[in-house]
Amino acid sequence: MIRRTMVLLMAMCIWVAAVDLATQSAVTEGIRAAEIYERVSEFSSPAYEGRLTGTTGYARAARRAADLFREWGLAPLSEDYLQEFSVRYTEVRQASLTLRIQTESREEVIEGEYFSNFYPLNFSGHGTVAAPVVFAGYGLSAPEYGHDDYAGLAVTDKIVMIIKGAPPPREGEDWTVYDDHRFRTANARRHGAAGLLYIYRPVANPNGDHLENFPMVQISTEMADAVLKASGTSVEALKPLLNLRRNVSFVTKATADLAVQAERRLGTGYNVVAFLPGSDPERQKEAVVIGAHLDHTGAWPVLTPGADDNASGVAVVLAIARAMAQAGVRSPRSIVFVLFGGEEMGLLGSRRFAERPPAPIQKIHFVLNTDMVGAGPDIFVLGLKKDPRFELLANRVKDSLGLTCRLEGNERIGSSGADHGPFIEKGIPAVSVFSSGGDHHGYHTDQDTIYWITPRIMEDIGRLVAGCALELARGE
Repeated sequence: MIRRTMVLLMAMCIWVAAVDLATQSAVTEGIRAAEIYERVSEFSSPAYEGRLTGTTGYARAARRAADLFREWGLAPLSEDYLQEFSVRYTEVRQASLTLRIQTESREEVIEGEYFSNFYPLNFSGHGTVAAPVVFAGYGLSAPEYGHDDYAGLAVTDKIVMIIKGAPPPREGEDWTVYDDHRFRTANARRHGAAGLLYIYRPVANPNGDHLENFPMVQISTEMADAVLKASGTSVEALKPLLNLRRNVSFVTKATADLAVQAERRLGTGYNVVAFLPGSDPERQKEAVVIGAHLDHTGAWPVLTPGADDNASGVAVVLAIARAMAQAGVRSPRSIVFVLFGGEEMGLLGSRRFAERPPAPIQKIHFVLNTDMVGAGPDIFVLGLKKDPRFELLANRVKDSLGLTCRLEGNERIGSSGADHGPFIEKGIPAVSVFSSGGDHHGYHTDQDTIYWITPRIMEDIGRLVAGCALELARGE
């Protein structure tokens, strides 16, 4: 009798494993590159106006995603698929910058060109100013560390030019609060500056604090060097001195005509949330989350389509959701699909979800976030090596699917620029998956379009994430 019972139990285990393999096969084979590519094309189209959180374009994209979840038979976690939160954003309608650099022989005039040598910060205040340009190092004031880039420098009614970065920390120091553009912009304003030139990539950036009547733009290193050259120096020459905590701030030989037309708005952001309820009465309250941020940087003053960042991740999550729904997936734990809002503004949506997951979810078991997965032949997982068990799982799933792309990663955890960060802060295991080895062309510019997307890697990432999610949703 005992032997017969053991045989029956073994047969049941083999049957359950076969069912799981069949389900996994149905899901992964249902994730197709062509479908994902078409979805990237749709969500990066002008119809969604660059998907800046709070705008009508973003709301349109969120409702479209919710309609797809509904069409495929996925359930909302609460009464609706849309988890609302209030958000403030800035319409930067126009910006201009003219530099006038006085050399020994003549005045050199440089006109600003969007995405070439300058671009307005997308949280800039409205204002017009013509004033001398003052270089203020890293733009930091840290009295407890005995450092102030503004020491002895009069910047009232001047335009301040600063470099992104901070001195290397000494023992016991933490520059995290200071090495942040929110601190830098506010610090320049506190010292009386009338405008700001931030030396960084001239790309769109809505992640910052709006300062009324304070125009702010990002400029390229090349444009900054043109200003510094007249004083016999350059960004590259000044950085080592700044890292030694030398005060190298000075009044440059340039003046600037800076103008930004901007208006602050109040809007509504959304996380788009759907799920497949778990089959186990107890463990269905736990969730494996598959996510991606839906938002991008908007349409002002130039439309930024955001195909790679992050219509690619959105399309992958939608493909996984459809494939799982159509395959009839019922794992012990619930599987939750979330398209986060407000990532480009500082992880607003993922932070809200991590703090208050909608009922009936009581515990988040693991988070698999996809971000910028549309370019390159390989896969990079932020946090892959933090837990050897997950690294083993990911490689096992990759091999079982016959994926030929490389899978790499690191141990990095903690708060970061990706939506897994708020979950890590809450002690929830989470990773972010990116494509790698290719050109993430046009990041935060008008060149991040469908024409630079490589479909096959999105299919591979979709299958890998789906396979890992199925294992996590039914494993101990």
